[in-house]
Amino acid sequence: EWYRAYANNQAIVDDVKDLLSYLQKQVGAHEIKPVEVLTMRQLWKKVLNFDLKPNTTAEDLKILAERYSIEFDSDFDDLFARIFLERIEPWLHAQGQPLVIWNFPPSQAALARLNPDGWADRFELYWQGLELANSFHELNDPQEQRRRFAKDQEKKKAMGKEVVPVDEEVLKALEWGMPPSAGIALGVERLF
Repeated sequence: EWYRAYANNQAIVDDVKDLLSYLQKQVGAHEIKPVEVLTMRQLWKKVLNFDLKPNTTAEDLKILAERYSIEFDSDFDDLFARIFLERIEPWLHAQGQPLVIWNFPPSQAALARLNPDGWADRFELYWQGLELANSFHELNDPQEQRRRFAKDQEKKKAMGKEVVPVDEEVLKALEWGMPPSAGIALGVERLF
């Protein structure tokens, strides 16, 4: 993992591009095609001819899931994950270049900020269908993070899942002040 204070995800994308270029030179591997950057909206339009938006509903995804005979639950996140797994990931697997998929639905924000267009400002790096890394433009607003933690707890409780206590140390650190920053977790074994 690495983080950059006073930076956003573009700096992390640049880091990833530099890392891949460096590794190619060091190991003498075959030429790595340039990293392509697609938004989640562009990806869903390209692969599924579906206009994914920040305000897309579970009902919208149900219609799409039915079109592709995908079994589903009524939850947006479950529908999103199943459609992505069954229809998008096979397409990603067929691509011969690293792909950055940027701007996730707001419910997929977790610890990321929402950008002015309403998307979760995060990206994942895929290569040959495998997710290699996950990056966030870090949320540094303690009140918003507390609200998200509480919402997550409510959702888990309603689903009959174990409710994890709120991480008060993270919230306390945010209250002390965290500069705008971006960070990434990259699976070295996956990259290898």
